[in-house]
Amino acid sequence: MQHMGSGCCKLCNLLLLVSGLSFLAYGLGYWKDGMTVHLVGGLFLTLFALGKLMHAMDMCPNCEVMPEGKAMPAKRR
Repeated sequence: MQHMGSGCCKLCNLLLLVSGLSFLAYGLGYWKDGMTVHLVGGLFLTLFALGKLMHAMDMCPNCEVMPEGKAMPAKRR
């Protein structure tokens, strides 16, 4: 299984955060249009799931595929 790189991990977490914030804003009454909230939240959740699926299937073009049993290289500082 491919490990998610730093950039991919940040992007997936950002997608999940925006989706959650859109649902939270709707729940607290800051965003009144329910259809738009569900479209935005659903879109970002779908993109998040697609990113996770790509990494599970070793299809991410930005991450290196590490052979089984090999450790990830150390971070450069």
